[in-house]
Amino acid sequence: MMAIALLLAAVPGDAAAPPDAAAIRAAAARCDLPSDWLRYGHDTDGDFADPTTAHRDSGLAREKLVCLVQWVEQSHARFALRSEPPPGPQVLATVPTETIQDANREANRCALPIRLDPLDDSRVMILSRRHAPAGPLACLRAWVRARGAR
Repeated sequence: MMAIALLLAAVPGDAAAPPDAAAIRAAAARCDLPSDWLRYGHDTDGDFADPTTAHRDSGLAREKLVCLVQWVEQSHARFALRSEPPPGPQVLATVPTETIQDANREANRCALPIRLDPLDDSRVMILSRRHAPAGPLACLRAWVRARGAR
């Protein structure tokens, strides 16, 4: 039994570390995305990148975004909450569907990247990184509490 445990400990896991910010930055450049389009961060799970509001009004060519998303999927980079390591993003609240725009606006004000996942026709879950920065997380949680969301 001890030999099996030692053997298993010696076999490297199949989960490689996600690419760092430099690799994400290089991939974005290869996809011809503007240098200020991504905001980079680091937490206990490693480096990540999230889209900023820069260039929101000018629009980006779809093929540039597809290029980056394909690289993210192949490399398992942490981008826009797409590939968070297990157990994945944390649930901040469940809110009515009609508050989606308000939630997005407030998350941008708090500088907290979120993802909205629909539960049904009337409710969505607000998700953030499991190791989200304390300040932005507290900012959005205050907004959630003020609206009586759960």
